[in-house]
Amino acid sequence: MGEKPLNRVIGVCACFLALLGLGLSIYSSFHHREVHRSGQSTAFCNLNAKVSCDSVALSEYSEFLEVPLGVWGVTYFTLMLFFALLLVRRPESRWIPPYGVGVWVGIGCAALLAGISIFRLGSYCMICIAIYGVVILQGVLIWGVRKDFGSELRHIQNWWLPFCPALVILVLLPVSYHAFLHEPHTQIAAVVSTPPAMLSLLGKEKKDIPISLSAFSGYGEDYRKGTEKAEVVITEFADFQCPACRSMSETLQQISEEFSGRVQVVFHSYPLDMSCNPQMKVPLHEHACALAKLARCAGQRGAFWAFHDLVYSQQAQLTVGQPEKWAKAVGLSSHEITACLQDQSVLGKIHDDIRLGDTVGVRGTPSVWINGREYRGSNLDQFRQAIQEVLKTSSPTASLPP
Repeated sequence: MGEKPLNRVIGVCACFLALLGLGLSIYSSFHHREVHRSGQSTAFCNLNAKVSCDSVALSEYSEFLEVPLGVWGVTYFTLMLFFALLLVRRPESRWIPPYGVGVWVGIGCAALLAGISIFRLGSYCMICIAIYGVVILQGVLIWGVRKDFGSELRHIQNWWLPFCPALVILVLLPVSYHAFLHEPHTQIAAVVSTPPAMLSLLGKEKKDIPISLSAFSGYGEDYRKGTEKAEVVITEFADFQCPACRSMSETLQQISEEFSGRVQVVFHSYPLDMSCNPQMKVPLHEHACALAKLARCAGQRGAFWAFHDLVYSQQAQLTVGQPEKWAKAVGLSSHEITACLQDQSVLGKIHDDIRLGDTVGVRGTPSVWINGREYRGSNLDQFRQAIQEVLKTSSPTASLPP
């Protein structure tokens, strides 16, 4: 087979791989959008706590420059399709280097993202793995014409033709996403509807959210910090394994310090874990229920907030056995930890928190209400603005039982 027919075959194979990668990236983009809107999805790739597309999509590494990695994948494979079509229409060796450079860039990015998934997240996305596989197959393809790639690589002056439109594609797709499709993150795991015309960072409807003040009332005390006479009551529903909840905990800490004496933060557990949350239909956070239980037991020793802060500050280190180590670090003995994890009254309180969350409208974590009104902001400045708005116009609406 001569040079031109071989290059045309390479081009056809490259087109197929680019289209396959493009389809997977489009699916990934829509999945990312669904998860960030509702907190979870029914995607086929959610097999268990380790193999979970939702878990990866909710991580801080799922976007680059506020653009989902799926959209970057669409951009990349569109570029590769363009280079592959050049090889089909003009099967000359000089078109191999642009495609080859794209392949090696893709392999580098795939290796980096795979490393993050393995060593930082401990969770795996089947769609992502499939995309990495497409990139590797591209590498196998270019390896077959490595001699042409090497000999033509030095003729960089011939590259201007394909790289000019390639640069346009590289810039146009992400910019178009930001312009027409981007939705600001309200809460990374639970984006809610924006009020008409962005008139307020808070929902219009006020919810009556009770606070259990005593360990002997109901299923037990609601752990909170700040004065009981605070003008602003911030009610949070959170999951200790949720990356977005870690960010929210930092925001609430800052707010508590800035508005000291004027705000109270009330914590409710809403673990995204099938083992204790009946709302969960797919595996997501395998340690969330255990962490919620241990947090309650730490609270019985006056160490709830110490445990809370420790877990969120070291969340990236979460592995099997780590929740128990954190519990020991705040003063629980091995016997107390074992008893805690089996205590039905502790589980009962977590179920009560989940029921309360379902009643007020929790759709993911973190979910926050400020004086009974749902918070819809996305950063510290907006949270600060919401608090100031409440201080001007409202009084606490959370009902305190006698």
